[in-house]
Amino acid sequence: MRRTVLRVITAALLAAPSPAAAQARVTLVPSVSVGSIYDDNLFARTIGTGDQMTLITPGLEASYETPVKLLLGAFSFDAQRSFDHPALNELAARRHGLAAGRFQLSPHFTLAFDGRYDRTDSAGDLSFVTGVLLDRQRAVRWQVGPSFAFRAAPRVTITGLYDWTTETVVGAEMSDEQVARLGFTRQMTPRTTMGASYLGRRFVSAGETSTSTAALYSWSYEVAPATNLTLQGGPRYSSARDAVLPEIVLALGRKAATIVNYGFDYWRGESIILGVLGPVEIHSGTAHITWPIRQKVEVGVHGGVFNSQTLSQGHARVYHGELVNSWTLKAPLVLTLSYGVDFQRGDVRTSLLSDKRITRQVVLVRLTAAPRLTRSLRPDDPLQPLEPLADPVKGVKR
Repeated sequence: MRRTVLRVITAALLAAPSPAAAQARVTLVPSVSVGSIYDDNLFARTIGTGDQMTLITPGLEASYETPVKLLLGAFSFDAQRSFDHPALNELAARRHGLAAGRFQLSPHFTLAFDGRYDRTDSAGDLSFVTGVLLDRQRAVRWQVGPSFAFRAAPRVTITGLYDWTTETVVGAEMSDEQVARLGFTRQMTPRTTMGASYLGRRFVSAGETSTSTAALYSWSYEVAPATNLTLQGGPRYSSARDAVLPEIVLALGRKAATIVNYGFDYWRGESIILGVLGPVEIHSGTAHITWPIRQKVEVGVHGGVFNSQTLSQGHARVYHGELVNSWTLKAPLVLTLSYGVDFQRGDVRTSLLSDKRITRQVVLVRLTAAPRLTRSLRPDDPLQPLEPLADPVKGVKR
């Protein structure tokens, strides 16, 4: 099996088109934003403590693109100053970094790589898939993994990925999640695609290891231009719970320029939560709508319900709603206003706090300047002389 994979990759490399004469584009996006945020529950407690903070966020994004490759990197951090809690003043209260690469090794084979780094003084900032409100503690998250896509036939595509995520809260055990997926899709009609895949997960926490495996079947249908409906599901066996549970993904979305866009999705699966031992069973439903009111003004509404169940019978349900308004004053200046509210009932760490209630409201005003600097690089024609020829008679260049 290993030799077969190596042969496929070697053949793809040999068949890769030469980018010697291809035009490359380099883009730099330096940015800085100044904002004010009001949080009425800084420490995510039953009885909240509010404060207003000033945020200054410098950042840099860089990309290098050719017809067969794309390299992207970005980094930013938040300098934070609190009005009433000097202990929260921090030069780098949050740090975010990402790196990504896409390589078209042949017309049929694409290899990709993605990585992400997050560090924050508020652990709840890293609850990307659960929405759980956590105590204000320093937390770090790393995520990295390669993926590939191979078009085996005009209508058949084979895909695979490996994703490794590690999270830790200061003073708590580190949790690891490793995900591997291998599958294929076949285009049945111009608007319908079907497929099957294998999904495996491995969890490591406090020296204990558990796994889960799932056989998934997928169906996708283009309801209208730029609008797709996707359904994926199948049985999943979890060694931590010694039970067979469903793995489900249901999504409907529209994404196109200059029109109202929306997305609705439901997911039942498992993941990890900072400071919690073992895998967590998750039900989540989210929705969003974005409306370009004018050419430079856009309004968005986001909402979600997240239900998390841990191995220790800890349980939490979170309701999230957010209203966002962005206004491009004059390129490259963008003004953003947002209001978000979260309500959580229960606690993922213990079943004894099933009636615990936490409410949090956040208001943010931010002004961002992000000029885009782009330069195209065209390699020299290898057939063109390096310099003009000298005229042997006149002794001058012609």
